Amino acid sequence: METERIALSQQERDRLRVLHQVQQKQLTQIVAAQRLKVTDRQVRRMLQRIRQRGDSSLVHGLRSRPSNRKLAVRLEQKILARLQQRYADFGPTLAAEHLAQEGFPVSRETLRKWMTKAALWRPRSQRVKAVHVSMSGILPVSRLYQRSRRSLHPLRLHFGIISSMRKHLLPLLFCFCAPLVARAQVREFVSLNTRQIGTLDRSKTVVIVPGGILEEHGPYLPAGSDDIFNQRLADDLATFIASQPGWTALMLPSVPLGAGAANEMGAKYSFPGSATVLPNTLRSIFMDLADQLGGQRFRWILIVHGHGDPVHNQILDQASDYFHGIYGGEMVHVFGYVWAANKDFRTPEEQKKDGQPEHATMTETSVILALKPEWVASDYKTAKPYAGPNVEELEKIAKGNDWPGYFGDPALANASLGMKIYQQWLAQAKDLVTQVLTGKDYRKLPRYGDLTSGDPADIAAAKENARLEAQHAAWLQKHVQTTTSH
Repeated sequence: METERIALSQQERDRLRVLHQVQQKQLTQIVAAQRLKVTDRQVRRMLQRIRQRGDSSLVHGLRSRPSNRKLAVRLEQKILARLQQRYADFGPTLAAEHLAQEGFPVSRETLRKWMTKAALWRPRSQRVKAVHVSMSGILPVSRLYQRSRRSLHPLRLHFGIISSMRKHLLPLLFCFCAPLVARAQVREFVSLNTRQIGTLDRSKTVVIVPGGILEEHGPYLPAGSDDIFNQRLADDLATFIASQPGWTALMLPSVPLGAGAANEMGAKYSFPGSATVLPNTLRSIFMDLADQLGGQRFRWILIVHGHGDPVHNQILDQASDYFHGIYGGEMVHVFGYVWAANKDFRTPEEQKKDGQPEHATMTETSVILALKPEWVASDYKTAKPYAGPNVEELEKIAKGNDWPGYFGDPALANASLGMKIYQQWLAQAKDLVTQVLTGKDYRKLPRYGDLTSGDPADIAAAKENARLEAQHAAWLQKHVQTTTSH
């Protein structure tokens, strides 16, 4: 007969031993109660349970079961994603306070446990060990006295300690202070006055202009989806630039304007969620920015305004070329180069189901799940697929009366794929920025706008754009008196 194995804690084993002595008449119930620090009534209850269910009845009923107060795994994922997006350099206590203000109430100790498990936080003891390993030159104070006998003179000993501190402790201080210095070198344009802007070293200041088209993304993603990954990449590039010795990143506010929404693929030029501008308007906006920044002698400008429409990308490339030609500086449409070298991380089966990764498909939904999961509709897993193998097939789908505003199979999306895609963009963007700032000839690289030119939807939309421009001009001619001064 097989013996049943019962996993007991030390307290439970001690309790069982006393109760067995009571059963064997070696102890009275009152003495047992005194030893166990419970009432004699509780002793009788435990003895009754042992008679009915055996020794295993002493094991707590919640053993190996999740706590009723445990937070949902989905909430944990949302909180960690938000933490990585906005509070990556915060400790658990401060992060918990800020998350609570955003509607994510979680205790600091729970957050500490999650951050430690996700390798976003190290306990103090581990941090100390890591520092000693990485800074192998750090010596304990006792080692400072292990010198020749001449150094035991008080004055020489004093200078010996100072010399050793300079050699071993100053690098350690630099390791702690470097991230703070990097963050201090990211400046917000809207917060600076004329004197502060005037003191910026134009040869070592990179202006970053994030953008994000207001474009419908169907019933599962927000209209500001593009702004989510553009702003995240702009922030990460700013930190990267500021970490380079002597360089400063100057961040402008996001430009929420873009051209060529996905609904135009179905010749639907008015669609809930889209608020775009004409291509010529977008070109004028960024050429105006080029004039203003170039006139203030800024030499380095990064446009972080990813959006898949070919004409949108060509316009930003044209504005960048204009800045280079007129002012001699470098204005770079980052996603124009990044997306020209994209790698598809979907499996062959997922590529077949999801089709051409055009708009709000599995890939874009995955990116938003990774960067801002709380903005993704919770029922995206029920999304009906609207997939096609090429742009021509997608245009036919978009012309259908029941087209909901997205393509592909968003139900296949997952945050891990989205983070892998974003990390690819970030790595490529860092490499591009490094080439630009070190004087490499990045202009020979392929550009997304050039690779996708001649898009049928853009050609068809050009007629509608011309009609609207003519409508604007006719109204202005009729109602606005032309003047030569403001």
